[in-house]
Amino acid sequence: MNEKRQNLVKLLGFIDELSKDHENKWFADQLKSKYNLSKIESKAEQNIQEIRDALQIKGSPSVKYEFVTHNRLRDQLIIDNLRMENAALDLKEKDELERFFNFCVNAFFQIENLINYYYHIKYPNINDLLIHLEQIPGTVFRRNSKRPEKSVADIVIATKIYSFGVSFKDSLNFNSYTLTTLNKIRNEGLHRCKVIERNSSLDLNIFKFFQKEDFSSIRTLLKNLVNKIEEELQIKNNEFELATISSMFPSSGFLRLGNGKTVEIPSKYFSECKKLAVGTKLRVELKVDNGKINIISISTNESTD
Repeated sequence: MNEKRQNLVKLLGFIDELSKDHENKWFADQLKSKYNLSKIESKAEQNIQEIRDALQIKGSPSVKYEFVTHNRLRDQLIIDNLRMENAALDLKEKDELERFFNFCVNAFFQIENLINYYYHIKYPNINDLLIHLEQIPGTVFRRNSKRPEKSVADIVIATKIYSFGVSFKDSLNFNSYTLTTLNKIRNEGLHRCKVIERNSSLDLNIFKFFQKEDFSSIRTLLKNLVNKIEEELQIKNNEFELATISSMFPSSGFLRLGNGKTVEIPSKYFSECKKLAVGTKLRVELKVDNGKINIISISTNESTD
């Protein structure tokens, strides 16, 4: 491969990695505009616009999810957030409980995706996550021997909610059990919840939930969960973490960090990293300067102790 072609391959790889990062959305938009790709729009993006048009007075979601690096997931979170807010504002629906139920269900869709995202980013190796879940005090989680878990999605959400609540019990500013109740409400369905709301003996926890919670409290809970997950996934200066080689080209390579962001391998480390396979984990030291992530050092030793 001649030098010119090598440079073009490197450029394509670099553009691809840049475009995947939400912080570079402006760059991807410029490419779409310049090469007449503006009409290419994801189904999720179309759905967002449709929901916004329907809301009219609600021009933007109550949570923007800017820290979520997966574009499709971020779109879905925003869609569910808009649907949640639409339920709160749907004055055509006279049944207050039905509006609140729809609000809670769409809030839980976001909660479920957020917790899945957290564990997906924090534990890229599914076996590491399974070990973590097994070690949570009081857990009833057991691996499925007949259908082994291959991804975060294969683990029931109740297990992940419990694990998250126990792991951060000393730093959460909300009751994680409310997340469990929201899960139950989603599973019970509207009709069943209406019956429970009138008869506490059927499910005391759900009954108390409807007596105590409202649109504002659930919105606040969601925002607090978002803030906690964003905080936990932030990169801290001069700390070591594991990164994974996400792609390798003739003249450049990229690492995917623990928070899902992608950074280019510095030239001084490239020749050594080039010998390694995609998917290899590396020990990296990071520093954030004016929002830019810089790699200070790289080691092939995976231990972060």
